[in-house]
Amino acid sequence: MSGDVDTTGPDDATFARIADEYLARRRAGEAVTAEEYALAYPSLAGMVRELFPALSALARVEQTSVTVSPAAPKRLGDFLLLREIGRGGMGVVYEAVQETLGRRVAVKVLHEAYVGRQDAVRRFQREAKAAARLHHTNIVPVFGVGEHGGTHYFAMQYIAGQGLDRVLAAVRQKRADGEANRPADPPSSDGTSVFGSSRADYFRHVARLAAEAAEGLAHAHAQGVLHRDIKPSNLLLDVAGTLFVTDFGLAKVEDEADLTEPDTPIGTLRYMPPERLTGTADPRGDVYALGATLYELLTLKPLIDQPTKLQLIEAIRKQTPPVPPRVHDPRIPRDLETVCLKCADPVPRFRYPTAAAVAADLRAFLAGRPIQARPVSLAEAVAKWAKRNPTRAVATAAALFFVAATAAGLVLAERSAARRQDAATARGLVVALAAAETPRVPDLLAELARCRADATADLLVLATAPVDSKPGLHARLALAGRPGVSEELADYLPRARADEVVPLRDTLGPRPDVWACLAAGDTPGP
Repeated sequence: MSGDVDTTGPDDATFARIADEYLARRRAGEAVTAEEYALAYPSLAGMVRELFPALSALARVEQTSVTVSPAAPKRLGDFLLLREIGRGGMGVVYEAVQETLGRRVAVKVLHEAYVGRQDAVRRFQREAKAAARLHHTNIVPVFGVGEHGGTHYFAMQYIAGQGLDRVLAAVRQKRADGEANRPADPPSSDGTSVFGSSRADYFRHVARLAAEAAEGLAHAHAQGVLHRDIKPSNLLLDVAGTLFVTDFGLAKVEDEADLTEPDTPIGTLRYMPPERLTGTADPRGDVYALGATLYELLTLKPLIDQPTKLQLIEAIRKQTPPVPPRVHDPRIPRDLETVCLKCADPVPRFRYPTAAAVAADLRAFLAGRPIQARPVSLAEAVAKWAKRNPTRAVATAAALFFVAATAAGLVLAERSAARRQDAATARGLVVALAAAETPRVPDLLAELARCRADATADLLVLATAPVDSKPGLHARLALAGRPGVSEELADYLPRARADEVVPLRDTLGPRPDVWACLAAGDTPGP
């Protein structure tokens, strides 16, 4: 192990360094264990024991991937291959013609690098069988499976269109090119024309596509098939605007043994539910991934936005609630935001129990009917935080009771339609602030400053939580400068743990109303 045994406190740079070293040694074939690093770096032992097994499992998955570009055969039995139209970890997809029937099809071919590997062949055949047992308008159907000259393949319906990942890229580009207020009159070639010519149209079409995906997944789940890799690139949009679920390469079939090693995280990290890090999979995992995809379609931002794999895993592990979509764009319909957040809740039991329930709420939204899901209240958001931080839950119990009572009173207060909308936006920001990680706090405080009048009541309620809790501290930072609150901050921050306060101070930067007064030993003015 490189370097001396660590004797300092937790340090992100140190953890990143030893994580890279651990992975490099595992890839080199060394039988090194996470426990060795936990003992050598005691201050990081908790993170090492929790995250290293997931990193190790991901490394095993990476080692099964290939980057070779197999020479494409010209013909596979009855199929004449025309051109490559896509590729993944195990296979390449070609546009082809089934000559006996004279129809255009898509043919997926197992990489030649996997020839002779029975585990890969079984997984490839499993994908074909899983998809072949599904017959639904929004799932790409499989026509047949075969082997020709040692090359394994299966044929499926050819979808003239492209993946939602490419459509998303086109929408982002249009917004970046200056169409910030609407995706106006996009060319049909980039797939964005199905979204209409206004932002309202865009959101309705996003809801329709999510409903179609949910209905396809509901059918798959009813047949005992879990997809386990829902993401934009595995959702195809044809030229007529119909969505198709595709790529069942990581699917789990109910009545067959799983081909994945126990505790191996399966799927794509950015769309992976927290429980998948330990190998747990059920229909609610597909619901989460659909929610992450819906979030990205609504906001054009990823649900979890971290630059490195390690940071992604850490963010998933922490089960931090997502920032409400309307924080990014207040024009997003509130009910659509509610559906999205219920799908993407990091705790499985708070999600929709089935994809069919997701589809039902999305169809209700499209029809102008009430949805069944309800927005998470301020009290619920803080209660969830307390459950994720049980050692501090007792200290916040009384405050949470007061939050629940006060929040209920606020909801029942009589307001005009315009005031209700402004207040709902402000409440969404306060809910996000209650559980936000440090990097997100400055943006939320800036947003709250613009709607301080509507947010103050909720912030004062949140500030009844102890100042040494995340909700309590963040609320007081938002209220800094207010008599009483300023004194609490001035009293608490100098004696707070450095690992809590210093990152906040460094992230927030100059705040004369908070940090300067602490340096001077004074309190901010009203």
